[in-house]
Amino acid sequence: IRDSVRAVQLAANIDAGYAIGYDGNFAATGGTMQGITRSQGVAGDYVGCTTDNTASAIVGAAVTNGLDLAVGAGGKLVPATAGTNVVARALMDSDLDLFITIEIKPEGIKA
Repeated sequence: IRDSVRAVQLAANIDAGYAIGYDGNFAATGGTMQGITRSQGVAGDYVGCTTDNTASAIVGAAVTNGLDLAVGAGGKLVPATAGTNVVARALMDSDLDLFITIEIKPEGIKA
Protein backbone atom coordinates (compact mmCIF):
# COMPACT_ATOMS: atom_id res chain seq x y z
CA ILE A 1 0.00 0.00 0.00
CA ARG A 2 1.37 3.38 -0.98
CA ASP A 3 0.69 6.53 1.01
CA SER A 4 -0.54 9.59 -0.83
CA VAL A 5 1.69 12.58 -0.15
CA ARG A 6 1.20 16.16 -1.29
CA ALA A 7 3.27 19.29 -0.80
CA VAL A 8 1.58 21.78 1.50
CA GLN A 9 2.70 25.37 2.11
CA LEU A 10 2.75 26.04 5.85
CA ALA A 11 1.08 29.13 7.30
CA ALA A 12 2.67 28.48 10.72
CA ASN A 13 5.71 26.73 12.18
CA ILE A 14 4.71 23.06 12.38
CA ASP A 15 6.73 19.96 13.30
CA ALA A 16 6.39 16.48 11.80
CA GLY A 17 3.48 14.34 12.92
CA TYR A 18 0.80 17.01 13.37
CA ALA A 19 -2.65 17.33 11.79
CA ILE A 20 -2.66 20.10 9.20
CA GLY A 21 -5.67 21.95 7.85
CA TYR A 22 -6.37 22.98 4.27
CA ASP A 23 -5.15 26.50 5.06
CA GLY A 24 -1.61 25.39 6.06
CA ASN A 25 -2.21 25.88 9.80
CA PHE A 26 -2.76 23.25 12.47
CA ALA A 27 -6.11 21.58 11.79
CA ALA A 28 -8.95 23.01 13.90
CA THR A 29 -9.84 21.19 17.12
CA GLY A 30 -12.66 18.72 16.39
CA GLY A 31 -12.57 19.55 12.67
CA THR A 32 -11.33 17.86 9.53
CA MET A 33 -7.72 17.73 8.36
CA GLN A 34 -5.82 17.62 5.10
CA GLY A 35 -3.39 15.08 6.54
CA ILE A 36 -0.33 14.59 8.76
CA THR A 37 2.91 16.53 8.25
CA ARG A 38 5.91 14.36 7.34
CA SER A 39 8.59 16.89 8.31
CA GLN A 40 8.96 20.15 10.17
CA GLY A 41 8.95 23.58 8.61
CA VAL A 42 8.38 27.27 9.21
CA ALA A 43 5.67 29.49 7.76
CA GLY A 44 6.14 29.70 3.99
CA ASP A 45 7.96 26.35 3.68
CA TYR A 46 6.52 23.49 1.67
CA VAL A 47 6.44 20.16 3.52
CA GLY A 48 5.14 16.71 2.66
CA CYS A 49 1.71 15.84 4.03
CA THR A 50 0.43 12.24 4.16
CA THR A 51 -3.22 12.34 3.13
CA ASP A 52 -4.30 8.69 3.34
CA ASN A 53 -3.34 5.18 4.42
CA THR A 54 -0.95 5.22 7.41
CA ALA A 55 1.23 7.85 9.04
CA SER A 56 3.14 8.58 12.24
CA ALA A 57 1.31 11.19 14.30
CA ILE A 58 1.66 12.68 17.76
CA VAL A 59 -1.17 12.14 20.24
CA GLY A 60 -2.29 14.60 22.89
CA ALA A 61 -3.84 11.95 25.16
CA ALA A 62 -3.43 8.28 25.99
CA VAL A 63 -4.95 6.08 23.26
CA THR A 64 -5.58 2.39 22.64
CA ASN A 65 -5.30 0.32 19.49
CA GLY A 66 -8.42 0.69 17.32
CA LEU A 67 -9.61 3.92 18.96
CA ASP A 68 -11.17 6.57 16.70
CA LEU A 69 -9.21 9.83 16.81
CA ALA A 70 -10.07 13.51 16.33
CA VAL A 71 -7.95 16.64 16.03
CA GLY A 72 -7.13 18.12 19.43
CA ALA A 73 -5.37 21.31 20.48
CA GLY A 74 -2.28 22.22 18.50
CA GLY A 75 -2.86 19.59 15.83
CA LYS A 76 -2.32 16.60 18.14
CA LEU A 77 -4.70 13.66 17.76
CA VAL A 78 -6.96 12.75 20.70
CA PRO A 79 -9.80 10.27 21.32
CA ALA A 80 -12.87 11.26 19.29
CA THR A 81 -15.90 12.37 21.30
CA ALA A 82 -19.51 12.96 20.27
CA GLY A 83 -19.76 15.76 17.71
CA THR A 84 -16.10 15.72 16.66
CA ASN A 85 -14.85 14.55 13.27
CA VAL A 86 -13.13 11.16 13.23
CA VAL A 87 -9.96 11.79 11.19
CA ALA A 88 -7.93 8.68 12.04
CA ARG A 89 -7.78 5.38 13.91
CA ALA A 90 -5.01 4.43 16.34
CA LEU A 91 -3.07 1.33 15.28
CA MET A 92 -1.28 0.96 18.61
CA ASP A 93 -1.54 1.84 22.30
CA SER A 94 0.28 4.95 23.53
CA ASP A 95 0.62 7.50 26.29
CA LEU A 96 0.23 11.19 25.50
CA ASP A 97 2.79 13.26 23.58
CA LEU A 98 4.24 10.25 21.75
CA PHE A 99 4.28 9.32 18.07
CA ILE A 100 2.00 6.46 17.05
CA THR A 101 1.02 4.76 13.80
CA ILE A 102 -2.42 5.79 12.61
CA GLU A 103 -4.78 5.02 9.75
CA ILE A 104 -5.89 8.33 8.21
CA LYS A 105 -9.58 9.06 7.58
CA PRO A 106 -9.46 12.71 6.43
CA GLU A 107 -13.11 12.78 5.34
CA GLY A 108 -13.98 13.53 8.96
CA ILE A 109 -16.98 11.33 9.79
CA LYS A 110 -18.83 12.65 12.88
CA ALA A 111 -18.29 10.62 16.05
